[in-house]
Amino acid sequence: MPIETYAQFWPFYLSQHRSAATRNVHFIGTSGFLALIIVAAITRSGWPLLLAVLTFYIPAWFAHFFIEGNRPASWRYPSWSFVSDVRMLLLWLTGGLSAEIARLDNSPMTSADLDRPAERDTPARRMDDR
Repeated sequence: MPIETYAQFWPFYLSQHRSAATRNVHFIGTSGFLALIIVAAITRSGWPLLLAVLTFYIPAWFAHFFIEGNRPASWRYPSWSFVSDVRMLLLWLTGGLSAEIARLDNSPMTSADLDRPAERDTPARRMDDR
């Protein structure tokens, strides 16, 4: 069963960014994207927009394939992924990302989990998985 709400998506999104290296690559790409959008607005040129899209996606996809070892959520949920990339960056900039990750008590999920009904992740369930 696919994820149907953003409230369901956000914990999944964070579970796909468990590695600090993956998150750092995302922060660089998202920051570059936002900076290039500003450059495009100031210069009234379309070229920074193309570069912005490439700056946003290429590093993130690299991180998912070669660091995290999973499939980018943006392929299936592009809008929610974009919002979550910006949200994750803002949480990191304000010092709230670690607390948010702890609050959600993420357990690793895979892309295959998108097609299964959600199960509540509990310490007891994690013990059963061992």
